[in-house]
Amino acid sequence: MKKWLIVGLGNPEGKFFGTWHNLGFTAAEALGDALGIEFKKKGNMLVGEKDNIWIQKPLTYMNRSGEAVKPLANRHGIRGCNVIIFVDDLYIDKGKIRIIRGGTSGHNGITNIKQHLGSEEYIRIKIGIKPQKQMAEQANYVLARIPEPERATIDISIKKAIDAAIMIINGEALEDVQNKFNERNEK
Repeated sequence: MKKWLIVGLGNPEGKFFGTWHNLGFTAAEALGDALGIEFKKKGNMLVGEKDNIWIQKPLTYMNRSGEAVKPLANRHGIRGCNVIIFVDDLYIDKGKIRIIRGGTSGHNGITNIKQHLGSEEYIRIKIGIKPQKQMAEQANYVLARIPEPERATIDISIKKAIDAAIMIINGEALEDVQNKFNERNEK
């Protein structure tokens, strides 16, 4: 059986909980619930394991996520191609996800993981958080709390992200999972 590391990106401080930028943590928690995996604090991460599947929430802050990802992957002999990363994405409509292999697209957390892993073979499950209107300041938007009226849409995205991750872990071809879940933005 393949070993998998699923990483949810977010920031560990309470003021970041419930924000757009912490949806990676939210997805990791939801996957843990779905698979019956409990998290425990170990050094600079929260991590849970079951049946060769590790789910991790780095506590290093978003931009230094690789500092937690690399040691866990190395310790368990998990190759870069068996790392799945849940991450928010400003350019994908809310309610949609997109699954791709590799790349950084200017996301500092992903860039840091790429540098530490020395690989671009990881799989990203990007959760859409695109704002309705043009934003003045990206940082202010991504660190804002998700408004209650938008929670149902975000729950749909999280469910899709979890379903996609489970399909990949269960051996579905990445292309088939992409064909099922990747959607274009509305005009």
